[in-house]
Amino acid sequence: MSSNRRPTTGIGGVNESPTADAYSSRKRGSVYGLSGVPLDVLASPSEASDMLSPLRAANRLIESILEAIQEINDNEPEWTELAHHLEGYWSDIENRIESFKDYSSEQRAIDDAFRRPFTVYVEFLKDLHVKIANLRHKRRAPVDLFTKRRRMKIDPELVFEFGRNIDDQHGKFMEAISLYTPHCFHPLKECLNNTKSKAMNNLTQGEASAILQLPMAAFSVSSVHRTCLQGTREAVLQTIWRWARDDSAEKPIFWLCDIAGAGKSTVAMSAIEAWQNQGTLGAHYFFSMTSCEGSSVDKFCSTIARRLVEHIPELAPRIAQAAKQNPSVMRCPLSEQFQTLVTSSLHSWSHPVIIVIDGIDECKSGAQRKKLLDTLAMAARECSRLKILITSRPDPVIEGILQPISIKSKLDIGPHDFNHRTDDDTALYINRSLTGVLPEDKRQLLSQKSHGLFIWASIACQIINENTADSSSICERLIAMDGSGNIEDLYDLVFETTDPGFHSTMRAMLALLLALFEPLTSNDMNDLFKYAGVHGSIDSLVRKLRSVVFQDRETGVIQFRHSTFVEYLGRRCTAPPINRHDKLFIDVTNAHGRIASWCLKGLKENLRFNICNLESSFYLNHQVPDIHERDSAPHIYISALPFTPTKSMLHVEGKKVYRNTLTVTQGLQEDYSGPPETLHGHEDSVRGISFSADGSMFVSGSADTTIRLWDADTGQPVGEPIRGHTDSVLAIAFSPDGSKIASGSSDQTIRVWDVESGQIIGEPLQGHEHRVSSLAFSPDGSRIVSGSWDFTVRLWDADLGAPVGEPLRGHEEWVTSVAFSPNGLLVASSSWDKTIRLWEAETGQPAGEPLRGHESWVNSVAFSPDGSKLVTTSWDMTIRLWNVKTGMQLGTAFEGHEDDVNVAVFSPDGSRIISGSLDSTIRVWDPANSKQVGSALQGHHDSIMTIAFSPDGSTFASGSSDGTIRLWDAKEIQPVGTPCQGHGDSVQAVAFSPSGDLIASCSSDETIRLWDATTGRQVGEPLRGHEGGVDAIAFSPDGSLLASGSVDAEIRLWDVRAHQQLTTPLRGHHDSVNAVAFSPDGSLILSGSADNTLRLWDVNTGQELGEPFLGHKGAIRAVAFSPDGSRVVSGSDDETLRLWNVNSGQPLGPPIRGHEGSVRAVGFSPDGSRIVSGSFDRTIRLWNVETGQPLGKSLEGHEDLVHSLAFSPDGLRIVSASEDKTLRFWDVRNFQQVGEPLLGHQNAVNSVAFSPDGILVVSGSSDKTIRLWNVNTGRQSQEMLLDHDQPIEAKKISPETLGRLPDSNDELELGE
Repeated sequence: MSSNRRPTTGIGGVNESPTADAYSSRKRGSVYGLSGVPLDVLASPSEASDMLSPLRAANRLIESILEAIQEINDNEPEWTELAHHLEGYWSDIENRIESFKDYSSEQRAIDDAFRRPFTVYVEFLKDLHVKIANLRHKRRAPVDLFTKRRRMKIDPELVFEFGRNIDDQHGKFMEAISLYTPHCFHPLKECLNNTKSKAMNNLTQGEASAILQLPMAAFSVSSVHRTCLQGTREAVLQTIWRWARDDSAEKPIFWLCDIAGAGKSTVAMSAIEAWQNQGTLGAHYFFSMTSCEGSSVDKFCSTIARRLVEHIPELAPRIAQAAKQNPSVMRCPLSEQFQTLVTSSLHSWSHPVIIVIDGIDECKSGAQRKKLLDTLAMAARECSRLKILITSRPDPVIEGILQPISIKSKLDIGPHDFNHRTDDDTALYINRSLTGVLPEDKRQLLSQKSHGLFIWASIACQIINENTADSSSICERLIAMDGSGNIEDLYDLVFETTDPGFHSTMRAMLALLLALFEPLTSNDMNDLFKYAGVHGSIDSLVRKLRSVVFQDRETGVIQFRHSTFVEYLGRRCTAPPINRHDKLFIDVTNAHGRIASWCLKGLKENLRFNICNLESSFYLNHQVPDIHERDSAPHIYISALPFTPTKSMLHVEGKKVYRNTLTVTQGLQEDYSGPPETLHGHEDSVRGISFSADGSMFVSGSADTTIRLWDADTGQPVGEPIRGHTDSVLAIAFSPDGSKIASGSSDQTIRVWDVESGQIIGEPLQGHEHRVSSLAFSPDGSRIVSGSWDFTVRLWDADLGAPVGEPLRGHEEWVTSVAFSPNGLLVASSSWDKTIRLWEAETGQPAGEPLRGHESWVNSVAFSPDGSKLVTTSWDMTIRLWNVKTGMQLGTAFEGHEDDVNVAVFSPDGSRIISGSLDSTIRVWDPANSKQVGSALQGHHDSIMTIAFSPDGSTFASGSSDGTIRLWDAKEIQPVGTPCQGHGDSVQAVAFSPSGDLIASCSSDETIRLWDATTGRQVGEPLRGHEGGVDAIAFSPDGSLLASGSVDAEIRLWDVRAHQQLTTPLRGHHDSVNAVAFSPDGSLILSGSADNTLRLWDVNTGQELGEPFLGHKGAIRAVAFSPDGSRVVSGSDDETLRLWNVNSGQPLGPPIRGHEGSVRAVGFSPDGSRIVSGSFDRTIRLWNVETGQPLGKSLEGHEDLVHSLAFSPDGLRIVSASEDKTLRFWDVRNFQQVGEPLLGHQNAVNSVAFSPDGILVVSGSSDKTIRLWNVNTGRQSQEMLLDHDQPIEAKKISPETLGRLPDSNDELELGE
């Protein structure tokens, strides 16, 4: 059978091919056994060792499957699509058969190691044929009238499953052929064939298996990229050829660096083809942001190694041995992987080897990209015969690493080259593509409009060729576009030329494609569309958008053609303005939900025992050659299922299906945690906030000189604070693609940071002569605009970090804010000279006269989403709207704020304006009538400095001079995140667990509740048992027990993990139990009561030890153990302190007197030599433990009674808490107050404690909050709102309870 004879089914509208008769004759001659499988598929052992045998067997089976499909003749699109794919796969294999026929049987021989994947494919086809043949048989069976309707319809889901399986298995089969082919059919001169074949024949089965285990990145280069058109790119190619021939090791790397869409990948393809023909190509790797796998380095080294085996078979034994000796090499660091698999194999290689790496900038992780570049640079230095061709966009990090060892070249095109001619390479391409379609003058104008960008020229030509009937008007549209090489408007035109009736379906399809973690096959995509309720097939999308979307013939997956289109779609994920329904909107948030649901459906239907089809559970992973290709991931989901929140849909539904999974009895959350109301971490005013384009993160900049990244869903900090600026960070912005952050500072610099690594990219941008007050990225991410107190606006190249043109001058005072228009053509700036100015972004020239109207300094400016309006804010306490085109004010000023208005922004759909003011409020406005919507939003305690919307418009964030960030629901106009609620009455005490992960609270509502210290969510049900209000709680030193004291005069012990009471209540007191404490070894509990007694209890037995401690003449309010556990101290309403011997229960000396009011707080110094006490008399006193005498003078400063105090771990300081709402630090050596009072609580501060390392202090207040403070700076570093129905009245916290509180550098906490 020749390669031009392709089987066709003739069903579902598929046309018969000219060779249908020959194919039909072949079909009629097939002989079937009882199983329905052609008998001649089964080859003899000698035939099985020939490469042609499994190929022929596979194609005969495909022919039989196609025949069965044709006989079913359901005329359904699912069967038609399946047949179409099978025909393509038949053609692929037939082409391979024809190419292999010219080689001898010895060259075609395969051993057991290589035979296995071929055998697996053939067995799969046999099984598939049996299934389809059975369906055909059932349809032929006689039926009665009542069963006919049911029999005639075959479930489309079953057909989709057939398609998914065949796509997957065929891809693995073709990959195996690709690995095998070069071993015998390498396209070098015949004289090399014997050597190469001999090299492969020397491989043992174990070595071959080791190579097959190395995972390959699934990316078909030839499906995406083409070689250069003949006669184009000759200059740069000649430069590359000269470099490749140069044996000098001084510049072993050639870096082809140019803008996106310039044609770098096409040049790389031409180089690959030339070097492959010469026998010098070692490997190639094409990065692509269109897939997760293609944009990471996870499979980079193993793919390079596999390519080396493919192109230079003599290296196969070396690489196989390296892989065999290092079975866990893929878990090693990148540099070690490359050294093991690649560098070590090339060390003694005497021939030149060239590796091509395209689009290295599309490796999304900046940290991975830097590690890869460092690894490649080291390898190039170590291997004298290795040369590397790298292509990328301009990037300072890449340049910094490659500059010493590379030749840097560009394609001499694009907007940065003003001397290019219209008859350049793109003109040649356009002329060849459109000759006969457009006249010469139109082609010339298109060439000029392309500005040398090949991607622009390519897509423009495709649009015209696909719409030849309307080619003239489309050409006019292209020529009329703003600017040259405008890729944004070009992609807009792609969609405008499609059928409007298809737009809704198209948007839904593109959203699903964009949201996918990895590209899917057409069958999977159709299944996803069907499940998501999207009407239409992926084939229709590819047909209508073939200029930007395609199907890879080798892998069958659907992919985007170019990274610029992915970036374009990313920018279209923001909801368009309400008056711009023509703008494409990609609802990627909804798409993520649909894909997640579809994945869960797949898990539900396909999870089963031994899903990897392992022949034996005794095999080790490295003994299964294709273990990486087998479906093992679902096991992970089953394993994680028991740990999901108990009320989540995943947990509830999953447990119904998988009843035999393990059960977690304690410690689970009920729901997934949302963000807290307030995000803490910055130590000073938050001056800027910006969301990433996908809305998953936002970034903040602060006067504390740091930049912080936050998870938008949880409110948790992402990584460590980014440091580098030496003064306040005043402005912050995410790049449109989410990979970079730009920051402006009072240190007069702009810095660009890599989001993934948090590292600075290149050098700081310098030029401003005063603080940088504002900055913004252009919509395409290529430029940055900045405004400064030096009265100027500047433009910068975002990739090169270089200024663009001269500063924009015109303002006569500080520039306070800058913004790009949505189309990137204009820049707006505001100033303290009371004006707003518009500038042309391309030329830097003023666009009209200044906008005047504000009566005081203008603080901010922002464009509406459609670019037609500006909103500005001012110290005149107003907000104003302006018409961009006319420069005239629209309507009346927005009035309502009671102080200067610092910031205002439009919602993404343009229907609302949100403003923030020095009056500490946020207000929502309707731009159509200048009226306020609802009441002012309150929550911040100081001036609102910045506001930013999430891309989908559902949330906005505010940053304040109070150092906090708050998240707000934009639809409901209320805070995001619900404070914990539960107690129905006053909260009397709270305590931290020793690990710091739990908080216990007790209340007059007779309950005890446990809370997650990180999220603030309640853990489990309330602990019930007391018959009166609970006034005191304490954790045991190991955190396993909780003791509580109550108005019911009882003490109860609780198992924290089991969430239940232990033993019977400890009874003995005759009045309320006001205080409880564990001994340092956890064996004893000490209690103090309103019956004027102290009692000791045995934790293990629950029995009282000895007699009550008698002596006080008033209620006991506070108790504490000495550090060695031998003594206790108590404080009472009788205005005295008493020391007691634990063993005897006897007082140690007379009462300690000096206070003139109830003693509410007591504690021992860490060395046990001193006691500190706090009283209603507003004083703090220190006492000598041995003598009972006061030490020095009393500590005075609080303006109301002292509720609580604690020694620092080093014993040098005391922190106190008071009814006057403050915390104060005291130096015990000189009895002086240290620094200013800590302000922030809005009501009495009832309790305070040091962390064990002395870095943090925790406080609890009647304002219902718990706050963490940094001791060194005195600044608040965390707040958790527990929002009880009553204030927090008291809190018992010892240093032990803070044993593992997160310190100021812990990335798990919300604070500093």
